[in-house]
Amino acid sequence: MLRSLVGSEMCIRDRSYGESRGSVLRADRSWRPSSESTVQEVECTAFSDWRTMEAACLDLFDKQVSAAVSIPAEPIELAMSEDGWKTAATVLRCTVPLVRHDRKVWGDVGKNPEWMLLNLRKSKSVFSQLAWFTNRLELPEELKSWSAISTQGTDSYGCDRCAPKMPVVCWKVVTVKGKDKYVPVEDACEAAHFEHALKQRPDPFKLQLRAVAGKRGNSHTGEMRIAVNALSLAHRANSSIPTNSVARAAVGTLEAAHELGFDWRVVEHNDMTTVPHFQKLSLGSNKKDKPAGQPPNFKKFPLRPEQLRSLHWMQQQENTQEPWVEEEVAEEVLPTLQWRAEARVHKPVLVRGGIIADQVGYGKTAITLGLIDSTTHIERPVPEAYQGISIAAKATLVVVPQHLMGQWPAEVNKFVSDKLAVVALKTMADFNNLTIQQVLDADVVIANFTVLQSELYADRLARLAGANGGAFPTGKNGGRHFNAVYSACLDGLDEFVTTLKCE
Repeated sequence: MLRSLVGSEMCIRDRSYGESRGSVLRADRSWRPSSESTVQEVECTAFSDWRTMEAACLDLFDKQVSAAVSIPAEPIELAMSEDGWKTAATVLRCTVPLVRHDRKVWGDVGKNPEWMLLNLRKSKSVFSQLAWFTNRLELPEELKSWSAISTQGTDSYGCDRCAPKMPVVCWKVVTVKGKDKYVPVEDACEAAHFEHALKQRPDPFKLQLRAVAGKRGNSHTGEMRIAVNALSLAHRANSSIPTNSVARAAVGTLEAAHELGFDWRVVEHNDMTTVPHFQKLSLGSNKKDKPAGQPPNFKKFPLRPEQLRSLHWMQQQENTQEPWVEEEVAEEVLPTLQWRAEARVHKPVLVRGGIIADQVGYGKTAITLGLIDSTTHIERPVPEAYQGISIAAKATLVVVPQHLMGQWPAEVNKFVSDKLAVVALKTMADFNNLTIQQVLDADVVIANFTVLQSELYADRLARLAGANGGAFPTGKNGGRHFNAVYSACLDGLDEFVTTLKCE
């Protein structure tokens, strides 16, 4: 359909970017331009014209009323507590003069009116009317740095109000076109409660408005304050980080501090439409590092000096007493101001080791064997939480692809001969014939990665744990189904090992 011809002060052909052409004249829709040179009369509609105004009166606001922005004079101190999420810390407060009072935006005027809480999910129109001053607000510099949240006197950091627990998932078999398929089934009551709890979580940002009456009838002021519920975000972050793990339990054997830590901040939000500039990765050299001594059983083929330097670094990594700190961040964006509130949890864990990334042909296999040979005498304490559900073994587990299953045993024999006891698990039959005593007597256990990711191994793992052998998803399917079955298998293995130790 052909639209009307318009006249404009701007020559814009493409309006896809939301630009307004500012039309001042529109021709009758039935008129069509032609190549004829004759004069044509066309009925047009003018959108505006100039008129003479005999008098005008401008009503100015009170000169004594001016805009003001204030932030807390002292650093905001927060502490993790059971009911801490019920309060939010005010981070900014501003006052602006109101020439025209809009009750729908600011609420009723009063000498000491109540604060009106804005619904951040349904207040787009309100924010558009506040943009004339909110667009000028700057994020205080004091909020951009991480501020610690005290954990003194608190042992439990879980909060179902801020971080609801997900419903339990069960799996049932559904036959589709003659094929059995596992589908997740959630308890309807638990799922409904979870969805409701998600919607009822405390908002990380709170915006409140009120209109305060001035001395003169037309000198009202509008007040807005912005608060951040950092503790609610901290609970969300804590719920996303693994709680029960060997690495977390093992950190308790160290003398270093290993308590959880929390902090928060507010920063300017960026949608990252462009790729940020990262510093170029550079690899250092270990030429100046201290070399380790020769492994005790490397008699025929000793390690070279450069390999001994790498071995020394590996030994340091294995004997470290410094915990590794896991982090998880929960965030929420306030689109109106493009502010982003963040809360972070730090969880120290004991993770020894690292990545030996020497170039091809450097002899990484030999160095790794040297590390095993030089640390067989070291006994690692079993974390107290795992003493009853695990059987301690001295062996080092080496997981390799199938084509290296012949190379690794040969390398062990080459460098240390029969000084290290080796168990090679190349096929599923080797796993079936393996005994606990063989693992306890071994120094090195070499496992085929192809077997570990096979359906045969998953079936055996499930049966060993007392679970349904066919419960694991087939093929490369995984995700939530695999995680649910695997978690059940781990719980079953704990019970199975406890039974074995009692017998």
